[in-house]
Amino acid sequence: MMPINSIDFHTDIAMTALLHCALAGQVAAALVLAQIVGLTDVGHALSRELSVSWLGWGFRYSTEPEKFGEAGAVVLSAIRAHESGTKED
Repeated sequence: MMPINSIDFHTDIAMTALLHCALAGQVAAALVLAQIVGLTDVGHALSRELSVSWLGWGFRYSTEPEKFGEAGAVVLSAIRAHESGTKED
């Protein structure tokens, strides 16, 4: 589904399912939410903060915080590159 160019019915259903999984405790879903929100223009000034919040939530509830932290760092790098218009490192 990436890149998401518009929020249509299919995108809404997929994101709702992903949100449900994240709220049910699946930290991988929180990581994916962070990535999607951080790399998609959702038209909101606080989208980066929401993305980082999902990373924090996932790190907090992860059974493997070191591994989650490494994955989160990759996501943050991609978000920074996306915001600056450059390629990832």
